[in-house]
Amino acid sequence: MRPAKKRSRVRKLWWGALALGGVAAAALVAYLLQRPDATGEELDVLERRVETLEARAERLAQVQAALTPPAKPELLPNYHIACLPPWRELGPIGQGLWGCQAPEPLPNGFYPNCNLTTSRVQADVTAQGYYEAASRSPQLMGARQLGGRAVHLLHQAAYEGSFEHELGGAPLRVLATVVVRERRVFAITCSAPGTSFDTFAAHFREIAASFDLGI
Repeated sequence: MRPAKKRSRVRKLWWGALALGGVAAAALVAYLLQRPDATGEELDVLERRVETLEARAERLAQVQAALTPPAKPELLPNYHIACLPPWRELGPIGQGLWGCQAPEPLPNGFYPNCNLTTSRVQADVTAQGYYEAASRSPQLMGARQLGGRAVHLLHQAAYEGSFEHELGGAPLRVLATVVVRERRVFAITCSAPGTSFDTFAAHFREIAASFDLGI
């Protein structure tokens, strides 16, 4: 074996042994680095030693991963919301906790729907404050605000606001009902095309009114 090639191989084994914490293997590599007459057979033995250490390290990493408890999901407050018949409950959708849609699409193919989402907020955020801040977000800067009002659901105060946007093409109107409790906001958003909104507004409010976090 040519000296340059041999020394390159030895140095590779040296870094491998150090990375794996193989003290004995590293010491042997250091010894071979000082020996210009180190044979290919000796290097083969050491290479197998390092490979064994690598396999052990991989198994150890697998065991450690298996023993590491998964991160505990954040526990949400108990809540209830009803998808009133004849609408169909869809369960969680994307980032939403819950979804519900009309049983049949409108002529343009759109299904009127309601969704429930939640996120953490600062301690001093109110339902109205959250809605107004969200309406100023880049995603809704072009939306036409249609007003808002304080409302009361089963056991909690809430804020109801509505707006119209064209993010999906045809004008879509949204009724949003926001509840804040214990630094967590819950938002119920119900959508229908602007020209059909009045047909579904009462149903949207019934669904929102069913939302309950308990006393």
